[in-house]
Amino acid sequence: MNNTNLNTYNIKRNDYLSLFLIVLHISFIFAPIYLSTLSNDPWILIISFFWFSLFSNGIINLMHESAHRLIFKKRTFCDFFGQWVLGPLLFTDFDSYRDRHWVHHNKFGTDEDTKETYLKKIKGKKIFLIFIECIFLKHARIIFLKAIKHRLHNNFKSLKRVVIVQLFFFNTLVLFNFFFESDLRIILARSLFSYSMIYIYGLASLGVFISIMRAIAEHQVLESSSYIVGRGTLRNLKCNFITRMIFGSYGFSEHATHHKYPSIPYYNLVLATNFFRRKNKLLEYRTGYIQTLIQLCKT
Repeated sequence: MNNTNLNTYNIKRNDYLSLFLIVLHISFIFAPIYLSTLSNDPWILIISFFWFSLFSNGIINLMHESAHRLIFKKRTFCDFFGQWVLGPLLFTDFDSYRDRHWVHHNKFGTDEDTKETYLKKIKGKKIFLIFIECIFLKHARIIFLKAIKHRLHNNFKSLKRVVIVQLFFFNTLVLFNFFFESDLRIILARSLFSYSMIYIYGLASLGVFISIMRAIAEHQVLESSSYIVGRGTLRNLKCNFITRMIFGSYGFSEHATHHKYPSIPYYNLVLATNFFRRKNKLLEYRTGYIQTLIQLCKT
């Protein structure tokens, strides 16, 4: 490997541009929550639910990029953004997530790997079972209980951040409604419904399901030609605009490249993949997320 080439792809872009694009993306993800507070139309509420929950995985992907300290040039900015924005929005402790994630990188495919969701089999009806379990919040409850256990053994800083950010977020829903409605009872009722059903339930149900499917597509062993490491595999996955927004945003679709070169920011991963795959066929793009999941359902 040429270190000069790697250093070229490690270069971070202007922080103001990164912040602008991130705010734009987060606004797109959270827009349906605010819009849903303005209507009682069931179809609007259904569309809002699927809009947010389908694309909510982007927040997790962004937290991953922040955990690698690749969003901004200054590490402290990445940490602050993760600790005070992304972690609280996902009801999680950013610092413990980062610790677990580094173990995942260093122990990938071994029994010590902290990420095990990719081992879930989805052949035949099993994928529908996982979906039903997510709808009834089984996997969200497991994640929540693990977070509670962590906080009981550590300080409560992350819990305070979650409470502060969630109170602020709910109040923005209420204030947003004041521009369109004068009845406080209606404002509170609509805000509470959108907050609990569109945001929390959407994130904990379909959002968790998408996250599990993403991990399975990226890491579950399927074909012998993949980059197999122990119990797992590493793939680069083809994406169109929609599948990238749902599954592969922030460089997740270039997952094999990311694991091999974790210092490359997400916006350089496509170019880096196209360069390095000339000499490393394991970095070639395989099928897309949906096609990979369909193949895994059949095997």
